[in-house]
Amino acid sequence: MPMIKKMFKNLFLDETKFVNYLNPDEVVAAGASVYAATLMKASKRPEILGINIVEVLSMNIGVEIAGGKFKPILLVNTKVPCENNFELTNSEDNQRSALIPIYEGLSDRIEENKWIADIIISELPSGKAGTIKANVKLSIQLNGILTAVATVKGFAVDVSIKYKTPWK
Repeated sequence: MPMIKKMFKNLFLDETKFVNYLNPDEVVAAGASVYAATLMKASKRPEILGINIVEVLSMNIGVEIAGGKFKPILLVNTKVPCENNFELTNSEDNQRSALIPIYEGLSDRIEENKWIADIIISELPSGKAGTIKANVKLSIQLNGILTAVATVKGFAVDVSIKYKTPWK
């Protein structure tokens, strides 16, 4: 807090007094109650009824690409619900399935991001490496559910998402 106060004093070039007595826990609790009242339309106060809440992604959601790099598919600060497509090609001759790890994070390096799930595409048609293209659509809903749909040559193929919960 002292550094922030000093920055504001330098910015406003005066001895403006700042509030020092706010409890951060109480501010979070008040914000959560306003958020809940807005979502439930449970308040009669006009200043709360007039609040427009927009949910956005707090992290990029993407896939691992060659060289241990992270390729964002759903971008940070994108309004939820959202969706985006990306294209993959087979990496081996006659490859019948593909495993695509999904991560969330803000780094370009995959190891600095958090693994959240694997997409498994089965029933790929036979073909030489690099010739079979799969169009994969990732989408996330307001309830936080991430879905994936894949098509190959215009036909939908089986897609499953496997993940582990962080609790037992």
